[in-house]
Amino acid sequence: AGLNDVDLYAYAEKFPAPSAMAEIAEVDILYGKMSSADESIEVAVLKVTSDGTPGAVITSTQLPVSDIADGEYTTVKFPKPAAVNEPFFIVVTAPESANVAVSTSTMNSGENTMYCFSDFNGYKKLVRG
Repeated sequence: AGLNDVDLYAYAEKFPAPSAMAEIAEVDILYGKMSSADESIEVAVLKVTSDGTPGAVITSTQLPVSDIADGEYTTVKFPKPAAVNEPFFIVVTAPESANVAVSTSTMNSGENTMYCFSDFNGYKKLVRG
């Protein structure tokens, strides 16, 4: 996340509905930190809109860039767990000066579930090349 060459500063991963009501108290995210700015990034759980893109915030927290484990999973704990029983998104948003990379995977052979955000296009599904 953080503004990059293609003006993207938020990344969202879509998850299916759990089989029963569940609470998300924390998530593990693989970051590749590129700088140690005195900035924070936001990690949030969002509802899914009727068009399938990220919507209203269920819960969120701020994470100082200095707390990110470079190239390792970083556990992000939410102050208030998110209760979910429908599909949801985990979203990472960073200001331009944070200069943080989020690792993505191409191992999923099914439907692409990654969305990116820019001021120009809003949320759009990431297209694999």
